[in-house]
Amino acid sequence: MGAGRPLAEGRNLQPIGAFKLRGAVNVIRRLDPDVRARGVVTHSSGNHGQAVAWAARAAGVRAVIVMPEEAMPVKVEATSALGAEVIMAPGARREIVAEAVGAERGMTLIPPFDHADVISGQGTLAVKEPRT
Repeated sequence: MGAGRPLAEGRNLQPIGAFKLRGAVNVIRRLDPDVRARGVVTHSSGNHGQAVAWAARAAGVRAVIVMPEEAMPVKVEATSALGAEVIMAPGARREIVAEAVGAERGMTLIPPFDHADVISGQGTLAVKEPRT
């Protein structure tokens, strides 16, 4: 690759079609094995939920994704097809429901944002950029 040539990564070529996968994989891989074995839970309208479902399946752990009742059916179906248990909840309550599921089942909550491992995983794209 020559200097000055712009490089691009097709996010649509990611297994779920979005960069969110990087953050989910990073969080799950960094969990202590005993914690990871209890499973993970998140709340999402789509891409983050699919990412957590994909990463959990790859790691061999259970995943519960709390989605808003108004989520697009294609997103719900795609998340379920990745092996996650999908729980529908009113949009304004999805975070509360995810927290309750996590507490009840002993699962780790992976928020869709505002989590150091999610952010650092999603930020790995910058590491791939060529250095001049």
